Amino acid sequence: IGNLQVNKITKQHIKKLMDYHRFTRKNSKQVTNTKVGYLKTVLDEMVEDGFIKDVSFPRRLKEKKQKVHYLTADMERELLSWLNCMQRNREAKDIIECLIDLGCRVNELLNLEKRFVKLSSVPQTTLGLNITVFLKLFKDFTSPWYFDF
Repeated sequence: IGNLQVNKITKQHIKKLMDYHRFTRKNSKQVTNTKVGYLKTVLDEMVEDGFIKDVSFPRRLKEKKQKVHYLTADMERELLSWLNCMQRNREAKDIIECLIDLGCRVNELLNLEKRFVKLSSVPQTTLGLNITVFLKLFKDFTSPWYFDF
């Protein structure tokens, strides 16, 4: 927090830091809480290691619960048709369509291995074709992506 020594940090300094991020940097409450959380993690480690005494932290900022939004069928068709028009991003379209159809996270899709997909039991719908295309896109990668098609 500026030129302040770590062992001199107080609750008031952390409040000032929160105000700075909230109003000067115009960060959301969630982002501000995350940044203060990082500071708390570092300071807790320093307390545990005996470098400083325990630091009292102000309460987290109350975050408004946000409603989760889903793509409607029309929104999905519009997005995929737009991606279809982008000829140079054909692979991106296939990956995005897989993410939508499977309802998985990016990391889950990237860690997908052929042994997890029974292509014979996947109906030859758009989903089945996209999984096949996706797996073929990455067949040249090393483990776990190397497949013999």
